[in-house]
Amino acid sequence: MKPTRLVFILLAISCISYSSYGQLYLDNGILFNEHRTNSDLGLDVKAKTSWQPRIGWMFRIAKSNSNIKLGIELEYFTRSFEREFESVSNDIYFTGLSTNLIGAYTVADRFHVNTGVKFAFYSSRFDLDGESKKVADVFNSFDWGILIGGGYSPLKFMTIGARVNFWFLPMIEYRTVGDYGEFSDLKKDVYTTSFECFLRFSILNDKE
Repeated sequence: MKPTRLVFILLAISCISYSSYGQLYLDNGILFNEHRTNSDLGLDVKAKTSWQPRIGWMFRIAKSNSNIKLGIELEYFTRSFEREFESVSNDIYFTGLSTNLIGAYTVADRFHVNTGVKFAFYSSRFDLDGESKKVADVFNSFDWGILIGGGYSPLKFMTIGARVNFWFLPMIEYRTVGDYGEFSDLKKDVYTTSFECFLRFSILNDKE
């Protein structure tokens, strides 16, 4: 699915949900990506920090006072790490869009927990001699995973939250060449787990 279609889906669901009980919000967060690798490609995959903006719509189901909400989010997707090869170091960047299908449950006054599924579409590039260049197709352009998190709302229009995102697909797939020119089995490497803290501001709140 193309990112433009994700935007259309988000807007369509927002229009439908606005006629019932919903909340439109903006998140501004800090994301910590932790990458795991066993590759021999000279990748330095230390955790990096990045900005995580997001827009979302959450709506109640069944009735206006239900503790259960469903929602959809669209967020800026970003990852980065450093590659060292023959004493040359390059930063590799991955940017794109991610959409989240989530469910939330209010467990106490002002406090909720949530979980959901994430789908990310992204491209890769690297910096060389001050120029940005596209990376070869060795890197994947799609990932998916699940999220687990929660939040506390000290004010009706503001929420302080945190999440853990478990991504399932490898970022890179490659083959190596043996001593006699034979190719090795396909290797899959670089898996990601991300942690985020965010501050949410509600634009439209429930019609209660």
